[in-house]
Amino acid sequence: HHEGAGVGKIEGFPDKGRDSLIEFIKALLLPTMVMYAKGERKIRFEQYLGVFRSIEQLVDEHRERYELFIGKAQQGVFSSKLRELVPEVGIFFTSLPLTKAFTIYDEQEAITARNFIPPSFNDIRHVLNIAQLFALRKTVKLITFDGDQTLYQDGGDFHPDSALVVHLISLLEKGVFVALVTAAGYENNPEKYESRLSGLLAGFKAHNLSQAAASRFFVLGGECNFLYKCKADYKLEVVRFESFATDEMLLWGSHQIVKVLDIAEASLRNGVEEMNLNYQVLRKARGVGLVCSGRSAGKPHRGWLCSHVPA
Repeated sequence: HHEGAGVGKIEGFPDKGRDSLIEFIKALLLPTMVMYAKGERKIRFEQYLGVFRSIEQLVDEHRERYELFIGKAQQGVFSSKLRELVPEVGIFFTSLPLTKAFTIYDEQEAITARNFIPPSFNDIRHVLNIAQLFALRKTVKLITFDGDQTLYQDGGDFHPDSALVVHLISLLEKGVFVALVTAAGYENNPEKYESRLSGLLAGFKAHNLSQAAASRFFVLGGECNFLYKCKADYKLEVVRFESFATDEMLLWGSHQIVKVLDIAEASLRNGVEEMNLNYQVLRKARGVGLVCSGRSAGKPHRGWLCSHVPA
């Protein structure tokens, strides 16, 4: 819904599960729950709705001020009432009909019927997501998804008959472009991605997805270095790097890429050796990563990653 930074709970370690705007809304809703803990649900609903109405107005004012800021060639410092209250808040690309979204969410989850449990972080996130869907439903042209831990389990796959496959097919048939964006990098090797997405591609085939709809499905891998497009036979084909790379990306020389990867590889190898970790460092054409050397290795500790990856 907005582009901004979350609020970390531990200094020096980013908290991926936090969002400053959501925490702000949560703090506004809490006093209402306490004051009307034993009150009628209707009163609590009106109070919650008032909070979301205020946030909706703040977002609109924030967007208007940003348009003026852009119109002035970004001279001076961009400010808004919302940014004064939540300094980390980013830029909103659409309005957010939060009162409508909250009303629908409350009808489904009955959060205003809870006497002693305030709206949670996830409750507010769902309201924001519903509002974003309302804002985009008539104009969206492209939807991108992460793969692992978003559309499927880490290292997993789709089931051809899963509800997600049906929803993705529906988007494609309605003219929406869908892209799976993944860090997994297999240069000029569509078969690797096909094996990871075999259930989804089989679902396309089982539903007899048209050639036009299938051609709107893409896979962007290797941190935006490799692009693949779905063909009529539900296989993936390579899209030439020059046809999708930005002008800046096209200026990258091979020696610059090698230099950056050399630094990254040295940092990871040094970290593995210092911490005596059971990992192998894997070097690819446009990436460096870690592979577990044994079954018991598991994933690297987050603190270790935060310490070594930025280096």
